Amino acid sequence: MEQLWRIQYIIDRGAQQLLADIKYLSNVLSALSMLIPPILAAFHSCLSTLRDHLKDFVKSDVGNQPDLPTTNFVCKIQRVNLE
Repeated sequence: MEQLWRIQYIIDRGAQQLLADIKYLSNVLSALSMLIPPILAAFHSCLSTLRDHLKDFVKSDVGNQPDLPTTNFVCKIQRVNLE
């Protein structure tokens, strides 16, 4: 998990690969009857959102929206301006 927070910039292709890796890890954890860490689920939600729609996703009032620090971080590494 701490490696995710070290990402400084990610292009679309890298974001797609990271999403695939997170999905795989989540499946492995589920198969082992382990809980998926909330931060991993938050990264998954943000990376599943198209980059062009990420700003709207962050500002939405959806009840299942990931935590704000994670969404802000994903916007930062994908170079999405929230202003």
